Amino acid sequence: MKIKAKIILLLFVTFSLSTTLLVALVYVFFSDYSFSDFYHRLEIRALATARIELGSKASEIEAFRRESMQRLDNETDYLIDTSRDWKSEALRQGLSPLFVQEVMSQGKAFSRKDNTFYAGVLYTAAPNPHVVVVSADNYYEAHHMAYMRNLLLLVSLAALVLLAVISALLTRILVRPLADMAAKARRISSENLHLRIEVANPKDELGAVALTMNDMLDRLETTFESQKNFISNASHELKTPLTAIIGEADVVLARRRSTEEYIHSIGTMQTEAEKLSQKTDAILTLAQTGFNLEGKSFKTLRADELVLEVCSTARRLYPDRRIEVDFSLLPEAAEKLSIRGDTQLLQSALSNILTNACKYSSKNVRVSLAASEANVIFVVHDTGVGIPQNELQYIFDPFFRASNARGFEGYGIGLPLTRNILRMHGGSVSVESIQGKGTTVQITLPIALE
Repeated sequence: MKIKAKIILLLFVTFSLSTTLLVALVYVFFSDYSFSDFYHRLEIRALATARIELGSKASEIEAFRRESMQRLDNETDYLIDTSRDWKSEALRQGLSPLFVQEVMSQGKAFSRKDNTFYAGVLYTAAPNPHVVVVSADNYYEAHHMAYMRNLLLLVSLAALVLLAVISALLTRILVRPLADMAAKARRISSENLHLRIEVANPKDELGAVALTMNDMLDRLETTFESQKNFISNASHELKTPLTAIIGEADVVLARRRSTEEYIHSIGTMQTEAEKLSQKTDAILTLAQTGFNLEGKSFKTLRADELVLEVCSTARRLYPDRRIEVDFSLLPEAAEKLSIRGDTQLLQSALSNILTNACKYSSKNVRVSLAASEANVIFVVHDTGVGIPQNELQYIFDPFFRASNARGFEGYGIGLPLTRNILRMHGGSVSVESIQGKGTTVQITLPIALE
């Protein structure tokens, strides 16, 4: 069953049950009021009858009764002297002795037989107490309640029809945005991933769904672009040394050459083969540092010691760079500098960031270490060439290199490798950069829990 049909059915059933319950309650309460009102009328007539038959001003009361009280259907009056054999008298007049006894004990009582209602009162103003009973057919139940039942039935049927129409209209209004979203989503494919679903109201549930779908499309678009960049860059990076090797081999084999020329050509091919081997090893290393934790030895490390070790290595590789270490933000509690991880992998991740800073900057490089309640934070800042803003989104793609980094040695593997290593350790890396002014890289790792 489609969602539209389910909503219509749910609304219709809910409103139908509510309407039926409301109509039933109205009918029950009105019926109860009708019975109570009719009994009250009979009680008044019983008192009037007693005063007419037994009172001292019977003629005046009789005249008032004729003028102001309309006679009821099959109205009958009964008078029973309680000082005599009232049981026999009750049976003679067709009344139940139990009902007469109830009137005598309680002062008044009511009874019903089919559609005939009885109201009895004990009249003690006469010389002898009398039980006065008035009976009549309930005209209101026979006519008014029948009219009420028919009216409520017609109103209920009309309400159900109206509810069906309203349910269909409301469902159409509610489902239309979903149908529009589905139609727009069907138009989006790998060829036009830039398209997005319109968000009418970001604060309602449909807006949240649209925002989630747009966010998913953003990730898909980024993934597709990353895949295209990887294929393009990897094919270029791997094809270049292969082309050089093949070209050099063709040149050597074109004709006989001297020993020195052969040695030079073989050396060139060896250099290019080594580059190819390094790039292949980089790809394998990148693949191996996915989310596979097998064979990894995690232990508790001190973040400050890790920073000092990495800085020492970077100083040996770039002796002309001044690497400043800022420990001014270290926490007072030493345990907040403890992290869990594989020593070699974390050193590799931090070294990639620090050596990149040294490589692309001819000035000072600053390394800062801090800690929050849950994380240890490493910050590496340089004042080098920076990264173009429109290329920042691709820096974690394997083999991608910024357009202004072509003159620097590298394969575009360091940042993707670092991100994979940090993900393995539950951490993250973020990069901010301004072209020509420098780059700031922040690494976050969770504090080791004892």
